[in-house]
Amino acid sequence: MTNAPDPGPGPDRGLVREVLSATITPESDPWVFEEDALLFAVRRLEEDDPGWLLAQLADRGIPFERRRAVFAGTLQVRAEAERLLRLERPHGVWD
Repeated sequence: MTNAPDPGPGPDRGLVREVLSATITPESDPWVFEEDALLFAVRRLEEDDPGWLLAQLADRGIPFERRRAVFAGTLQVRAEAERLLRLERPHGVWD
């Protein structure tokens, strides 16, 4: 067992923010998507800060496609996240 401090959601929030702001894209940083860095960040946020994650997905000031990229990594909050996105695009592409 280690006594290292828990980094909390900060780094994961930062990565998700960069994806949502298009600072990180599949073209600029493919490893984030190919190595599942985004997926694991989203999964940790579902555990540590689900309210923050859902608020980002509901923010219509962020382009839909960027939010959908983050949504793809959800598991625990998937039903609520999908409900939020479907309010905006009831017949959107979800694959």
